[in-house]
Amino acid sequence: MTSAHSPTTRLQPPIGYPQHATQEPQLHSEQAHDEAEIPVTQDGVVITPFSAIASVLPRDPLDDIARELHRVVTAVRDSEANKPAGEVVMTLKVTRSTVDGAIILSAEVKAKIPKEPRPGALLFVDDDGNLSTRNPRQREFFERPKGV
Repeated sequence: MTSAHSPTTRLQPPIGYPQHATQEPQLHSEQAHDEAEIPVTQDGVVITPFSAIASVLPRDPLDDIARELHRVVTAVRDSEANKPAGEVVMTLKVTRSTVDGAIILSAEVKAKIPKEPRPGALLFVDDDGNLSTRNPRQREFFERPKGV
């Protein structure tokens, strides 16, 4: 779906932009950039900044990301693993609404905390394929009495 903007077309500001931002956006890189500038694609489509979209969700996912990121960072810092790694992932789900022309946007934030390494046991494999704490290739230092 493409839309052509004539020089006289006034754009509606995206969510989170002040009303004075309705002038036709400039696409020239030599133009001065300020914080109220509306992001625009090369074909002139106004893009709503994600921070503005996230702020209208029932539960701000940026707050969830900050909380989960803090959990992951402290877990990585405190981990005893050799190279611990964690992740924070946000998934945006976009579904069509029953209201004509509307969509439902929901966000889910998940964190993957690094797992601590579990200690292992050093075991040996005997000739029959069984595990043993004794090395079958090493003689015993002290002979065991028979029957023990």
